[in-house]
Amino acid sequence: MAAAYRPQIEGLMDGGADILLVETCQDILQVKCLLYVIGEVFAEKGEALPVMASLTLQQNGAMLVGTDIAAIAAILNDYEIVTSIGFNCALGPFELEKHIETLCRATNKLVSAMPNAGLPENIRGKTVYRLTPDEYAGFISRFVSKYGVNIAGGCCGTTPAHIQKAAAALAGVKPAGRLNEIDPSVASVYNAWSKKQEPRPFIIGERTNANGSKAFRELLLKDDYDAMLAVAKNQQNGGAHALDLCVAYVGRDEIKDMDEVSKRFASAVNLPLVIDSTSPEVIETALMNHGGKCIINSINLEDGGGKLRKMSAMAKKYNAALIALTIDEEGMAKTAKKKLAVAKRIYDICVNEFLVAPHDLIFDPLTFTIGSGDDTLRDSAVETIEAIKMIDRKSVV
Repeated sequence: MAAAYRPQIEGLMDGGADILLVETCQDILQVKCLLYVIGEVFAEKGEALPVMASLTLQQNGAMLVGTDIAAIAAILNDYEIVTSIGFNCALGPFELEKHIETLCRATNKLVSAMPNAGLPENIRGKTVYRLTPDEYAGFISRFVSKYGVNIAGGCCGTTPAHIQKAAAALAGVKPAGRLNEIDPSVASVYNAWSKKQEPRPFIIGERTNANGSKAFRELLLKDDYDAMLAVAKNQQNGGAHALDLCVAYVGRDEIKDMDEVSKRFASAVNLPLVIDSTSPEVIETALMNHGGKCIINSINLEDGGGKLRKMSAMAKKYNAALIALTIDEEGMAKTAKKKLAVAKRIYDICVNEFLVAPHDLIFDPLTFTIGSGDDTLRDSAVETIEAIKMIDRKSVV
């Protein structure tokens, strides 16, 4: 699909387009696919255009595949190339109003609204949209003045008269200020999950990790994907907020296994994925298959930052969060001071070099086993707890 979109994007840019409109999308993975290609073309051309992402909702407020508005916002909010998020087609302004209100609270991006002229009706074999230009303009005006919509237009059933009336109604009208309720989140294909759960903690289910679960590993060795999916659903039903997916096993093709499993998990499990692998290629395979906002597990400075930079670029490209371990060239940091220093280095690379959103960095200060009997490690837990406090005070910024 990415290959099919590329010549369209290149042609539009070469032909003098002012804005790229990703429109009438009913599958969030399709949107991510387009944004992936647009980002690549922008980088190759050394220039960028504004990008509008306009999705199509059902009356229940979700896309055709089931993605709700909170998930849409969580998935798209941190895409730097996205100028606006909005809706077009399927619904009239009456049916769209509450969904527009929800989106305006869920994003800091510009918001667009391009509804139909009402719901379509079949009258004597013809499709009819009943909303008059005056009625339509009244809705559009309220979208702007009450909810803060920034870009307004029309879709099916709207005529030049509808647009003229709407334009006249909006003359001199400024979008209302928005009281955003943005909660940094990750997302499955269907729903968003806040990274700050109340009550805490954010629980990552690890029974879908072939290195940590013998049962899951045995299912992997049998290629029993249905049973592996059942394990994931049990974790979901057990209260996990995300799933750690690892299919690494000596002698197997990890990319092939991740491709098979991540596709199934994306469509059948309502939890974000924590993609767990030491291979960037394996992680990218999962990110290409998953329409939600995933978490990459993990990054560190063990090699001085080369691999971390590769993973940071990938996280930015696919809009994923990152688990960052306080490990550098000397190994795992043992003292709170050193853990903080490593965290600062990681933050600087991810945020300042690759423009990863700060809230998409999840720091794990690590600790050695505190019951090992090694006198040099007796204060490991204390140092880790202190490091958590220091990082939580945003000392890494």
